[in-house]
Amino acid sequence: MQRILHIIIGIAFLIFFKLFYAYFGLGTILIPAIGIAVIWFLGNKYLDISKKPMLPAIAIEGGHLVWIITGFFVIAALNPQNITKQYQFNILESLFDVIVFGALLMWLWRKPAKISGIFNIVFQFLAIIGAIYSVYELNFNLDTLLPRALIIHIILRVSAIIALLIGIYKLKKESTSAQTELSTFQTPK
Repeated sequence: MQRILHIIIGIAFLIFFKLFYAYFGLGTILIPAIGIAVIWFLGNKYLDISKKPMLPAIAIEGGHLVWIITGFFVIAALNPQNITKQYQFNILESLFDVIVFGALLMWLWRKPAKISGIFNIVFQFLAIIGAIYSVYELNFNLDTLLPRALIIHIILRVSAIIALLIGIYKLKKESTSAQTELSTFQTPK
């Protein structure tokens, strides 16, 4: 029965991926997916065991940041004046996003804790509001590249928030169990 369930889930995932790919395009999916996979692999290999609860969030945010930075290079390689005029692309706002996003991600990588997770959640939430507003400004016209990219940004940011919340919960749970073990060893007889 479990094998049949796995097959059904696998088929559903392939159908979902095919539809997602058909609508958003390979580059929109592949770049963050590769970034997430590489960071996940490196994190599993090099991260301290105490940091592992935040690895999914670190991988999602890292893959997202790789995609954003790749987008900057693509925009710079193309004719940036036309792209700026066509999509009203604000380079300073986006650079600020990358710098703050990168700094918060590095903080999460170096010191995965409740406070770094909360700051990342707040940043992601504010960025989601900005992305939704940008899609609204474009009159929800999803026939062009920019609104589709914004939808992927929103999906990645919501995924990061979920992973951060789970990571904070796991860190708190591990901290509580460690304190319980410590108090058990310290009780006098």
